[in-house]
Amino acid sequence: MNVNVPASPHIRSGASTTRIMLDMVLALLPSLIAGILAFGLRALLVTLVSVGTAVAGETLYCLIARKNVSVPDLSAVVTGLLFAMVLPASVPYYIVILGVLFAVVAVKGIAGGLGENTFNPALAGRAFLMLLFPVYLTRFAAAGAALPPGGFMNVDIAASATPLAALRAGQVPQTGLLQLFLWNPAGTIGGTSAAAILAGFVYLLARRVVRFRIPVAYLGTFAVLTFAFYRGENPLTWMLYSLLSGGVLFGAAFMASDYSSSPVHTRAQWLFGAGCGILTVLFRYSGLFPEGVTYAILLMNPLSWHLDRWFGRRTSAVRASRKADFSDAWKPALAVVLAGLVLFGAVTGLRGIRKDMEQAYYREVFGRMLPGSSTFTEIPVEEGETGIRKVVKGETGYVVEVAEPGYVDDIVLVVSVTNEGMVSGLAVKSSSETYGLGGEAASDVDFLGQFLGTYGDDTGKADALTGATETTEAVARAVRKAALYVQRLTAAGEGR
Repeated sequence: MNVNVPASPHIRSGASTTRIMLDMVLALLPSLIAGILAFGLRALLVTLVSVGTAVAGETLYCLIARKNVSVPDLSAVVTGLLFAMVLPASVPYYIVILGVLFAVVAVKGIAGGLGENTFNPALAGRAFLMLLFPVYLTRFAAAGAALPPGGFMNVDIAASATPLAALRAGQVPQTGLLQLFLWNPAGTIGGTSAAAILAGFVYLLARRVVRFRIPVAYLGTFAVLTFAFYRGENPLTWMLYSLLSGGVLFGAAFMASDYSSSPVHTRAQWLFGAGCGILTVLFRYSGLFPEGVTYAILLMNPLSWHLDRWFGRRTSAVRASRKADFSDAWKPALAVVLAGLVLFGAVTGLRGIRKDMEQAYYREVFGRMLPGSSTFTEIPVEEGETGIRKVVKGETGYVVEVAEPGYVDDIVLVVSVTNEGMVSGLAVKSSSETYGLGGEAASDVDFLGQFLGTYGDDTGKADALTGATETTEAVARAVRKAALYVQRLTAAGEGR
């Protein structure tokens, strides 16, 4: 006799898949409404394109693979909606279509369909796009920006600094905590309002669609680590801004607890959430991009089965006691948090060594870039000045460290400017541009040399690197910003 055993978990429940997915849609509505209010019709159209493509893509795949069409269970709708929520409103529509097709076909469909996927489909789709189109996923329109509903977006025009970008630079955002909780000034469609995210999460808890363990462990571990390894002056302020910036709340509430890609046993769920928290902080502090939620959850997804196997109860009964949940979880959860503290302690120690090396680097650079100067004094950067990271004055001029967004991430330059405002030296401190294209900016002497002798108002005429127009423009903007900043200082008589 052949017995057909469906995918786990094998727990009897009166809740149907359709009802659970409908609850997810309802829980996401507050975040969607907030996104539409912030970014206008463009946010709604991005969402409709994502949901429509997810439904069409899953239907077509099921027909081609000769499987039962699973669209009526609303899982494709939820995938499309979640995917849209983690995108900027300015993203081009063709990128939305490509990413959501990858999510529903490659990540969900080919894996076996609903309940069989190892990775969260929406996050896997976003990670896929980050590899192909990082510039479109890391530029965010300011809330209230007039985004045209049709055509392709010019991300340079729509781009706006986010609170997460300020945290990445080691600075506390200027946006107030209450405002950040109610209305994030820039970010993804679903990350506009922390209050809307929490409202949807509370609804899911009340409907028993999700359990509290993974989100609580995720956010709790994240909070402990950002409090312990804070930057700035106040650990509590740093922790709160870290929690409210970026996608950590949305990820914990709607992504980490995905049924198919998260553990089912109590202790395993606590450990899964704690692991997500540790990886998110690690990626935010040391990763290439400011955000770390996507890759933290995706890296923990394949461990779900192993966590269930290692830490699941050796009994067929499922205990519902909250007291039992906590008593079973505190030891492994404490072990994970302690491991995280040790890890970040090591990172902090290495950061101290890195700081000493950076000081030695600056001393060498100052001597080469400002010949004739023997003493160097650091001048505080004016409040509200974006991109300028450090200003040092010597007898013959200034050295300015400035960062500008490139094609992949910030390009950091060290620019020397004479007291007369002329660019006299230039070096690329760090760059993550594409190898063979923008990556050549750091070593191309002819390219960098064309900026020497300029005064900040003629850098727009720079000859572009082949195939790297955006990198060229970023370097030109950085040089211009450094030169004009020094000219303002000398005009005001500061630092003399």
